[in-house]
Amino acid sequence: MISAEKNWEPRNLTPEDLADGEAYHRALYPTGSTDVLAGWHGESIIPLVEKAAEFIKTGDIVVDYGSGSGGSAVELLKLLESQNKNIKLVLIDPLPSWFNKAWDLLHFREDVFFRLSSYTDSNGKFKIRTLEEMLESEKVDYIISASTLHLIPPKVYPKLFTEFHDSLKPEGMFFWNSGDIERDDRPKNTVFLHDPYRRVRDLIADDKTYRKKVKQMSEKEAQTTEAVASRIFPPPPTLNVLKDALTATGFVGEIDFKVVTMNREDARRFITVPRLTEIGGAIKEIEEREKLILRNLEIALDEMKKKGQANDSGYRTFWTYGTFMKNT
Repeated sequence: MISAEKNWEPRNLTPEDLADGEAYHRALYPTGSTDVLAGWHGESIIPLVEKAAEFIKTGDIVVDYGSGSGGSAVELLKLLESQNKNIKLVLIDPLPSWFNKAWDLLHFREDVFFRLSSYTDSNGKFKIRTLEEMLESEKVDYIISASTLHLIPPKVYPKLFTEFHDSLKPEGMFFWNSGDIERDDRPKNTVFLHDPYRRVRDLIADDKTYRKKVKQMSEKEAQTTEAVASRIFPPPPTLNVLKDALTATGFVGEIDFKVVTMNREDARRFITVPRLTEIGGAIKEIEEREKLILRNLEIALDEMKKKGQANDSGYRTFWTYGTFMKNT
């Protein structure tokens, strides 16, 4: 049985951790209030939770896998409450700084549970807990994953989707979305969600001042900084790889898509979340790092504007949505 006694609670978080979680929260809710959604967040998350809510019933157990700062959980609970549906919602995420904000928003609720998926083993290696362990072997009705699958290495998909399949009740379902899944049918006037930021990373790597900063670092520090930067916005996985992994692990389902606009102010707010600014990690002074990132973001967006993928207001992103049922 899923128990509140095993809830994760934030401990020993630094002021930098707290600021990181708050910054990402404000990338989704610019004023801090969950009543005011950033345009891209509302456009991308509402279709996902609306689709899930078509199936969810009072008494169901739902997992939000990759909860981050709580944006998907908040919107799902808003919608279900408007429909007078009461559920148990299990939030799962590996990043304490962002997860702390989800805890801050929802820990007072008896129907919401928190499971930190990451831990460090006895050898000091980063590990992810299994879904069975986090759910205490409980079977659940639905799993939702918003804007997360593109951050998971494709080689992990078979194991992860097997865990999803095994943790769902018969006829359980998995709902997901992502703005960063490589697809051949992407309209030419759109890009993937993280394309501007990958371009920013490339521009920074070619910047003379930045290269000078890197050269001033020790070889080990430079390698570590580059390794961290390369993980922030990984190449998008392909839709075929994702679908094949789902099918091979016993899911059947359908794919949909939506074009979502990210305005320039939202893009600036997103890319200046402290953890994401580590794409320019060789610059230690935060204001200097942000200035470099924002200057190159304007270059990236202007390049996309010339290709018809952006305009003065923002850029158009191509999102994929999946609705998959456990095939029994």
